[in-house]
Amino acid sequence: MKGYKIKVWTINDPFDTIDEEASRTLLVPSSAYLYTLAEKINESFDFYFDHPFGFYDNPDPYRADEGYELFGDIGEESEYPGVKNTPVKDVYTEIGKRMLYYFDYGEGWRFGTELIEKVDMKNMDRIKTLTRSGKAPEQYPSFD
Repeated sequence: MKGYKIKVWTINDPFDTIDEEASRTLLVPSSAYLYTLAEKINESFDFYFDHPFGFYDNPDPYRADEGYELFGDIGEESEYPGVKNTPVKDVYTEIGKRMLYYFDYGEGWRFGTELIEKVDMKNMDRIKTLTRSGKAPEQYPSFD
């Protein structure tokens, strides 16, 4: 089975580059769907998976040419296809392909993602976190 190594990093500004203070590398089966990738990204950064999200080919999701949104799966108005039936292999088509993972439109959590390597996966059908670098930001910081 084919798989992908996808680097994920936190973005504080839409034009930031990889923030080594908080990055993860995921091993993703090519048959996985964007919904499952999003769920694993959240898990790897210790975030709850409790808000709508999307993947976009632009650091500014409102200017993206290519996008995939949960809204497309839940009956909300969306100009993009959904994430539940979009395979990772249909989006991350070449090494170096980057997509913004935009989570929780209210809070605006941004994560850069990049396909860094295509690999063979033997007997593995789930997404696995390979590396963790740095401390994840706090999703719900207290303001005491």
